[in-house]
Amino acid sequence: MVQLGEVFGIATSIPKYTYVDRASLDKKFKYLLNCDQHIVIHGASKQGKTILCKKNLPQHQCLPVRCGSNPTLEKIYLEILRLLGTHIPTEITKSFTLGAEGKAKASVGFKVPFLGSGTGELEGASNLEKSSENVYE
Repeated sequence: MVQLGEVFGIATSIPKYTYVDRASLDKKFKYLLNCDQHIVIHGASKQGKTILCKKNLPQHQCLPVRCGSNPTLEKIYLEILRLLGTHIPTEITKSFTLGAEGKAKASVGFKVPFLGSGTGELEGASNLEKSSENVYE
């Protein structure tokens, strides 16, 4: 005997007694799934969008995006990225530091006429530092 809760109410499973294929919708949906394109199912509440997906599509291949009362395209895309676990960089900071220092020292002395002797020194150092910081949302 069929129980009242199996016919009426909200359930997480596919309703056994109340799901009706409307105008071969399941057949068209399965055809579109094989076309290798994204499918958007939209409509008012309680029209069977979720059950259509659950009946014909494995859960790991479905991404239900809940839209508020006034969704914009940007909000929908951000919700899709959030559901996929994507982190969006909101601030990127890059800095470069270049430093250099040098010393020069030279001395010349003549010890023998017309022949010279000399000494010289040259010292130098440089450094380059790079850093990058990303802030994700």
